[in-house]
Amino acid sequence: MASLAQTTSDIFINIRTLVGKDTNTLSDATMLRMANFHYLWLVREINESEYVNGAITTDNLVKDQQAYTLPIDDTDATGALDFGGGLIDLLRVEVAMDSSNWFVAPQTEFLTYPLPAAGNAPREIFTQGTPAFALFNRQIFFYPIPDQAVTDGFKIFWIQRPAELTAASDIPDIDKEFLNVLSLFIKADVYEILGRIQESQITKQEANSLLERAKALQVDDTKTLSMTTRRNIKNYE
Repeated sequence: MASLAQTTSDIFINIRTLVGKDTNTLSDATMLRMANFHYLWLVREINESEYVNGAITTDNLVKDQQAYTLPIDDTDATGALDFGGGLIDLLRVEVAMDSSNWFVAPQTEFLTYPLPAAGNAPREIFTQGTPAFALFNRQIFFYPIPDQAVTDGFKIFWIQRPAELTAASDIPDIDKEFLNVLSLFIKADVYEILGRIQESQITKQEANSLLERAKALQVDDTKTLSMTTRRNIKNYE
């Protein structure tokens, strides 16, 4: 059995009790919308100081192909649904254009160099030993353009947006310290829709204060890339 305030249902029951309402007034569907708004934003806040939602994705380099699609949300497991993109932040890009020597690629400006249709990026600027990348339209562009196919030729280290909460039984993928923060932000929204504006404002202040305290606990911790490994970026197209 889930512990207190672990699932969204636990949070919803607690809030209904505190505000004196039942599911007729505050249905799971209504509260899930509130929860997702704050949950996805809260994940961004948490990952500013600790990479708890990190992932590593590996894919193949294709000869003469410069652009590769970045991961996007895959909430239905088919790749058909993308709710604004799954990439919160790109931390690091590694590439092995000769299939054996790995290099960390720095980011460059996308519009600085010509696309393949206008000619390859200048080889004297970018080489296999000095690769770079640019981002545009949810794609990563490599410089120089790969001149050979390389299996598992590049890796991206990134912060991924978690799947949206779709049921009251879902467990938010955040530390338990932040579950209380999530609960307070939802409760503030509930007070607002009930017309209890002063209580809403006070609860928002409590939520923001608790958020800062929870984030402060992470400041002295070493940032660790606690990541899940994903294969093949194309699975997320």
